[in-house]
Amino acid sequence: MLSKNCQIEELVINKANLITDDAGHVKVTGECNFMNCIDLPVTAWFYTNSQSIVVGKIKIELIAKQRPSKPWYFSKSFKNLPTDINYSDELDITGLSNTSSLPAKLNFLDSLYLFDTAFVICTQNLTKDDSENDGKDENKEEHEYIKGLNFCSSMRPDCVLGIMEKTINSSASLSIYGHINLPLTDAKLAPLTPLDTIWKHPETPGIHLQAKLAIDKKWGKVSLTDTQFCIFTPLTKNWSEKNPDYPSAQAFRSKLNIPSANIEINMWADVKWNLPQALFVAECEGINLSNLAALADIGGSKGLDGQLPKSLKPLMKGIDKLELERFSIALDLYNNSPELSMVSFTLGMPNLNWHVWADHFVMESIAVRFEIDNPLAKRPAKPEIEVSVMGVMDVEKVPISVLASSKNNYTLYAQLQQEQTIPLKRFIKKLSLIHISEPTRPY
Repeated sequence: MLSKNCQIEELVINKANLITDDAGHVKVTGECNFMNCIDLPVTAWFYTNSQSIVVGKIKIELIAKQRPSKPWYFSKSFKNLPTDINYSDELDITGLSNTSSLPAKLNFLDSLYLFDTAFVICTQNLTKDDSENDGKDENKEEHEYIKGLNFCSSMRPDCVLGIMEKTINSSASLSIYGHINLPLTDAKLAPLTPLDTIWKHPETPGIHLQAKLAIDKKWGKVSLTDTQFCIFTPLTKNWSEKNPDYPSAQAFRSKLNIPSANIEINMWADVKWNLPQALFVAECEGINLSNLAALADIGGSKGLDGQLPKSLKPLMKGIDKLELERFSIALDLYNNSPELSMVSFTLGMPNLNWHVWADHFVMESIAVRFEIDNPLAKRPAKPEIEVSVMGVMDVEKVPISVLASSKNNYTLYAQLQQEQTIPLKRFIKKLSLIHISEPTRPY
């Protein structure tokens, strides 16, 4: 376990003191050298769990509860961490062609104000209850550990939480924890596919941390709860350059509650260090709505039904199910508080056919996207709604993707799904419109 997860063959505890009890717990205290640090206080517990498996847990102290003037920091143990851009710094953008050229001075992890900090090595996955079986109440943990190398600490939320920082007392203490995957090889990872994220791959080599935030932010009846702040950092610059799909990243994970629809949506937002904005997105599966009115809490004061094309409105009354396919909300700072600046959602209408022009143009596989700026009218500007209708039309047995938007009075735009030949002359003659002569080539 040590060689695979910590890349060491043994862990030597110096000045060791052994303690046992009647319950079969073994405790060893002392000092050790680990991860480029020397003489670190260490406590190791060993016991037999309810499945008769011997469990080992080794806690190596990095920073005491009383933070010293020169504390441990991540770059002390991981010498070549990639650097990140802090958007609260003064940035010189003269002559820059893109933001990737902005100077990055410090690794994000080194900016965390940590105390009561430790590495924790475990021989098994430990739940909260399992981690309490190390014999003493003062060693109970607030989180779980996985087999291998873990990290736990207390943290002050100073200049790291971006748009959410104003919702938390700056003197509050947060618990930050997670696991560290040390790469066994230098093999390059497969690129992430579209819509995939690092947050779905805890097995990726690197430092994976999270902190639960005591945030219950409300906008009208809508609320954002169970918020976590997540951090991923590659272990070296070289690995990061070799795997550009896996850069340093921070994100919020949260749940959006919409009472009018009686739904709770899991969402996440990738964010930049101290950039005061966040775009939360969700891939919705299996979420059905009875009608558009179910989204009244998030759709603003204007009725959503009234924004649809006139010929589509009557058809909506016969639909018994709408499928919520995509959902996103944008937050930015207004009056020093995170406010809802935009809502966007896409509703699938699989049982609906829209006769755009009698039986000549019939749209199938319809989806409607609503994008609402300032939905709850928190700002001086009035809410603005853009509606886009998407679907597929059959023209002489050729499927064509079509899009119509309220921005241009629902003018229909079409695009072939693949290279096709459309018999337009035959189609127009079929409609008995006008005689179409063969086009002449200009000279």
